[in-house]
Order: sequence, then structure tokens, then C-alpha cells
Amino acid sequence: LQGDFSTEKPLGTVAQNTAAYLGAMKNPAVQIIGHPDDGTYAVDFDELVRHAKEHGVLIELNEASVRPRSYRRNGRENAAVVLERCAHYGVKVVVSSDAHVECDILRHQYALEMLDAVHFPEELVVNRSVDALLTALAEKK
Repeated sequence: LQGDFSTEKPLGTVAQNTAAYLGAMKNPAVQIIGHPDDGTYAVDFDELVRHAKEHGVLIELNEASVRPRSYRRNGRENAAVVLERCAHYGVKVVVSSDAHVECDILRHQYALEMLDAVHFPEELVVNRSVDALLTALAEKK
């Protein structure tokens, strides 16, 4: 085997990381931006959410990011900011268990607590029902 197989990933600047997300949102196949709350790759949350609104992209609230002792850098704090910006701009979110093993499927305890803590509007949570999710996915511009 040849090549660099290290697990180190280059950390872009806030502008570079934000630009990467904005570029992805322009792709019509992208419907959801997954856990942008990981502070390892810092982004401009206001710009991210404004562009999500513009492109009809959903933002994920990730259980693994907001649970205590998460390995994601500043996940809880960043998720609170992202949710505040989503509420401000009317951007819809999808709550994810981030299950990598079967025992985590449908576990959303900390994500739901976070939604309550920031008084997030229920109508902006698309996977509160199958109909709401399908409608939100069909709205992609």
C-alpha cells in the first residue's frame, strides 16, 4: 500500500469550511447538511443557515453532537447556536440518532432536550411525522 493513510484531516479556516458547505448546498442532490456543529471544522453558522434557507436544505441536529462527553468539539454549544439561527431564518431541521450500532437507533434523548432548552419551533422539525419529512424533502429547490 502506498499513500498517506493518516487519520489527520486538514483543518480549513472558517471561510474555507463555510465555503465547502455552501458549495455542497448548491448540489441538487444534497438535501441535508449533517452535524455542522462539530467545532473541529469551524463554520460561520449564520451564513450556513442563511444559505440552507436559500437552497431548501435541511440542517441535522445530531444526537451524538449534543450528548454529554461527545467527542465533537463544542457540539452542544454549537448546536444551540445553529438551532437559534435556524429558528431565526425558519430553516427546518432533522433530528438524527447518529446510530452507528443498533442499540442507538431511535435514541434522541439529548437532541430532544436541546430542542426544548432552546424553545425550538416544533413545526421546523421535519421528522416529527412522515408527512412533514416527505413534504420538506419535496421542497428542495
